[in-house]
Amino acid sequence: MNVKDFDIDVIRSQEYDMVIFSSGYEARCIHAPKQIEDLRGFNSCTFGFKSYIGDLRKTHDKYYEDVWNSERLSLSADEAKPIYDCLNEKFRSRSRPLKLLIDYSSMSRLWYAAILNWCKFSSTSFSITLDFIYSLAKYDKSYPRSIVINRILAIPGFEGDLLHDRIVSVFGLGYSGLMTQCILEQLEPDELYSYYASPGVSEDSENRVVNENRDIIDHSEHVLKLPIRSVETTVRYLAELVIPNIGKKGVILIPMGPKPHVLAALLVSVKHNKVANFRVSTQRDKPEEIMPTGEILLTRVSLDNQVI
Repeated sequence: MNVKDFDIDVIRSQEYDMVIFSSGYEARCIHAPKQIEDLRGFNSCTFGFKSYIGDLRKTHDKYYEDVWNSERLSLSADEAKPIYDCLNEKFRSRSRPLKLLIDYSSMSRLWYAAILNWCKFSSTSFSITLDFIYSLAKYDKSYPRSIVINRILAIPGFEGDLLHDRIVSVFGLGYSGLMTQCILEQLEPDELYSYYASPGVSEDSENRVVNENRDIIDHSEHVLKLPIRSVETTVRYLAELVIPNIGKKGVILIPMGPKPHVLAALLVSVKHNKVANFRVSTQRDKPEEIMPTGEILLTRVSLDNQVI
């Protein structure tokens, strides 16, 4: 597997077998697609949340239908089977290389984890290139609002190898410091590592993460400061952090920070399948107001070691 950061201009010269979007309640969910509308001749599919279908969500659905002529797949944030069914239906009998473009800006992590998991097993039959596009977000100071933790569990396909006497938990830190602390207390790992975005979206965002997670940072045996704008760099340093423990201790990645760091953690587990990835199933009182900053990040994942 090869992971590279790249520029949006590269996308405009590519041909994709499918472009995958997400239609939801976040204002930023159509920001990146609006920048790449010259690709709209390609086959596309839009994953749509079953919940929170308000006026903004209906506007987004109409955008994908009118501009992209996109097929719609409706599912919950905790549901992945329809994604496997869709990819199997379209590409199961394929024998030539496959190239997908995925805008994961507003996706549930279970959704892009499912795409990665499907590709991981399909790449034995044909090479696959995944171009991930992400619209950076800005959050108001009230984020996150009231959140209830339902369950802490491994992402399907990313269960890793936890049959060891000692467990290492690696937390990706974000704005939910109290929730992260609760999860840490439930897991009770033997060793604690952590990482957070530095530089982050802004200087203020980095300071906020540190303040929210001061106790976890102080008690971590290793703390990595990793750039939000480079999934390539984050994957490399996270892998270097966990590799000495693989096969000797159980390793769990629990990314609670920004989506580029979540994607990086998933990619570490794709490359090192004994590393587990956990997610937190939550319940919110209402959707968050999440606006785009205007900045877009791109990451290419090649499962045949090809590079741009």
